Parts: sequence; C-alpha cells; structure tokens
Amino acid sequence: MSIFEKMLTDRRWLYRPWLPFLKAVEGDAFSRYELTLPVLDLACGDGTFTISIYDKKINVGLDMDMESLTKASGKYHSITQADATHLPFKEKTFQMIISSCAVEHIPNLKDLLLEIYKVLKPGGKFIFSIPSVNFGDMLLKTRLLRALGLEKQANEYVKDKNRRSVHIHLYELKEWKGILTSCNFKLLSHEYCLSSKVMLLWSFMTSFVFKLFFLPFRIVRDYDIKPSDNLLRVILKKLFEGIIARESNKKLLSGGYLILVVTRE
Repeated sequence: MSIFEKMLTDRRWLYRPWLPFLKAVEGDAFSRYELTLPVLDLACGDGTFTISIYDKKINVGLDMDMESLTKASGKYHSITQADATHLPFKEKTFQMIISSCAVEHIPNLKDLLLEIYKVLKPGGKFIFSIPSVNFGDMLLKTRLLRALGLEKQANEYVKDKNRRSVHIHLYELKEWKGILTSCNFKLLSHEYCLSSKVMLLWSFMTSFVFKLFFLPFRIVRDYDIKPSDNLLRVILKKLFEGIIARESNKKLLSGGYLILVVTRE
C-alpha cells in the first residue's frame, strides 16, 4: 500500500485531500532515510504522516497539542506533551530525530536546535523538512499574477501567504548551513521535494474552484457513509497516485520544500 493510500484510510485526511497529496510526496522523500532507533518524532501531530511512511514503530511522538497527541496514541511506543524548545529527555537519548514542517514555525530557532543537539547521541541524525524560499513563488495564484504582469501583487501575495502559514524561518540553503553550524551540527545532505507541478496542483486543490467541485463529498462527510468514503478513495487514487509516484522520483534543483540531514559529531 502506498503512503497516499495509507493516509486516505484516515477520514480526517480523506476529506481534505490536498493534505495527503502534498504529504505523500514529502513522505516518499522521508522514506528514503532508514530509521535508526531510538527515534523521536518532533511535533508529530496526530501521527498519521509518520505511521504512513515507516513500518517500524517510532519510540516517542512529541507535540504541544494534547488533542493531536490523543489521536496519536498507539502509533508510537510513547507520546509526550512538551515544548520543543524544552525537551524533557536526558542528554544523548536519541539516535535519530525527525520532524516534518515544524521547525519553520518555532520562534526560538537557536534554542530549538540546541535542545535537539542535547538529546541527540553523538553520530545521531536530525532529519527535518521546511518550506524553501521558493515556496510562495511556486503557488498557482502567484504564477497567475505574474503571468498578468502584476509583479507587485504577486510579491505581496507571497508575503501574505508565508505570514498566514506562520513561516517564520525561510532561508536559503547557505543560510541554513550557517545556522546549523553555529549550533554545532554538520550538514550531511539536502534535497528538494515538491516539484513545480506538485505545488501547482496542491495550490489548485486548496482553491475555491476545487473545493466547490469537492462540495458534494464534504456535505456527506459527517454522515460516515462507507460507500461514499470508498468512492472518494477510488477517485483520489485514480487522479493523483500516478502523479505522486512520478513526481516523488524526480531529482530537483529547487522545490517547495527542503529536507536537511544533519548530524551531531
């Protein structure tokens, strides 16, 4: 079963298909990195993303939101409610820490990285994804505005989108390397994911036009009608699974997300 299929088994994701579409491509990128236990999933949310990627059960899922953690119960060996800048673990506890699109939202970046460094074992890896500086430029509305020659409006839209998405930390790769080095990490590798096509489709799926088309399914969502769920899964798999597979295998020079792999030496 593909990552996309696994995510669609959760009705919360099934009726918001723009999320599993995007996260399945990101998940394919994460799946290429082998887990080395013990592992901490930092800002794990409800755990759907991680459990859809890995066969191994991860040791600890950590998040500040107790409602999300309650849904994550059973998906990890243990769950912990805590602020990521004050990790409640002993020094050198984890061999690996993973985090999907959380680091960019946390104001005290240096405090966060130093906490991660503290609880990571020497030689351990921290693998995390963040939006790249290209994120806003690759969105459908941005491209439409620029195609119409409305450069100022396009730039304002990008700024507003990043503000509303709480993208506090948006840096070039060189800047990330400097920040990580200042916190005693060594950058091992990087890769971009979410191609131009994925970003275009994802931003269309979040648009009014797509949501209008999707409205009949949203109307029946709260009635928990199994045939409706199954039909929607079939349609979504038919529409998007091939695109996800093709786009996930592309080597990108730029993309909507950036995945960094660093180590504590």
